[in-house]
Amino acid sequence: MQQTFAEATWPTAFSSDIVRSAFGGGRLSSYCLALEAWRRGLEVTYTRADLHCFTIADGERRVAFDCSRPDSLTAAEDHARLDSKWESKRILGGRGIPVPRGVLITDTDLTDAQLAAHADAIGVPLVVKPASGSMGYGVSAGIRSVPDFISRYRHLVATYPDQAVIVEQHIEGDDYRVLVVGDRVVAATHRVTAHIVGDSVHTVDELVSRKTADRKANPYLSSGPTPRNDDTAALLDEQGLTWTSVPAAGRTVMLARNASSSLGGDTVDVTDSLPDAMAQAAVDAVAAMPGIHIAGIDFIHDPAGTGGFAILEMNSRPHIPLNMYPTHGTGPDVPRAMIDHFFPDSRRSGRVADDSLTLSLETVQQTLLARRASAVTLMPLPGHGLPARLEWTLPPVATTILRRLTRRKLLWRSAAHGVSGVLRRAKDGQVTVMLAAEDAAACRGFMDELVEIVREPFGLPAGVVLDDPVPWDGPVSVGFAVL
Repeated sequence: MQQTFAEATWPTAFSSDIVRSAFGGGRLSSYCLALEAWRRGLEVTYTRADLHCFTIADGERRVAFDCSRPDSLTAAEDHARLDSKWESKRILGGRGIPVPRGVLITDTDLTDAQLAAHADAIGVPLVVKPASGSMGYGVSAGIRSVPDFISRYRHLVATYPDQAVIVEQHIEGDDYRVLVVGDRVVAATHRVTAHIVGDSVHTVDELVSRKTADRKANPYLSSGPTPRNDDTAALLDEQGLTWTSVPAAGRTVMLARNASSSLGGDTVDVTDSLPDAMAQAAVDAVAAMPGIHIAGIDFIHDPAGTGGFAILEMNSRPHIPLNMYPTHGTGPDVPRAMIDHFFPDSRRSGRVADDSLTLSLETVQQTLLARRASAVTLMPLPGHGLPARLEWTLPPVATTILRRLTRRKLLWRSAAHGVSGVLRRAKDGQVTVMLAAEDAAACRGFMDELVEIVREPFGLPAGVVLDDPVPWDGPVSVGFAVL
């Protein structure tokens, strides 16, 4: 089963409710991988307070990850070689893998004549970009004149004064991110430049606000709002529009020049329709880089014209949610593919209820931030998977204040019953309790104790009888919390 959102379908095992605590942040990749491993019964240990770095172990093998990158399996120099846009380009070109022709400029203090000579040698249109970096920052593409190239080059050098610069051929086509794990393409995404479509009713500003609201529901795109800046205003002006214009129905209005999803772009899953030649080039590219097990590979592809393609760059630590949470199409289950690769002897349990198991990492993060431990290993998931899941609603109470000692007693008794769950206190005095355990009897046994523990502080009458519980199908994490 999968979660469907608007025109997209996302993996049910990593639905928006399950990964909400990691929404939009750099830790979404690590969260999804750690969750997949933990559900399989593998040992997960966090080693850094930002929760980007963690290890997964099965008793025989231990792999240390930095987000999606298996650091312990690849030497630092191998990662650096892949992440170097120029070095990877040189290696791929030497293997006959298509890359744009270009030049690396390390001494960036060039005259206009020297820059013009580079432009003439490569030929317009051009791309100018920092030699390192990600997410489309600093990239100018589609430069069609030498004066424009010189202007954008000087702006880039002023913005990134310590960076070498790559000037290369601009190849017309669509932007693709292909994810390779081992020797297999596991996902491919077409990145579409940020835009809106008119409806003859709403202004540009209103349509942009609506699109930004839609993006906030996407676990990956929620941190990349639709652009609203001076560059956007200039691009609107080129299209004869302003923020208050009402575009005609069906008219496409461009909002950016770069297809990066972090700059407001959309994402379309094309895993099943990726041309065989591109898939093979992606696999060959990873094989050409020593020691690399996973890479995100950025292609430019011209499906409507020649059908040609070229690799623009590679990333050793790709954001796997980019592929998992498209705005259109079906997002592949990347964590499953990755853990299958690195721990092939592990398997999912096959229990449907496991899809709603999630991780609560606040205490882990607090412990690492306070430097009370250098590493924190998660409690393993009980073998039964907490199949009994029930929710109770208490009668309205006058106060929801609980002393620290009372809260601790609830934690102790929940552990004694083998029960996980949460007690939620709303500002209006409504209290709900969600419990999960091996069977309903364990849930009911702890619930009886819970009512006695909170009776006095909540002002519950003696002999209060609770309504029967209802099934709970929301997220479940191991442990008990009072919220």
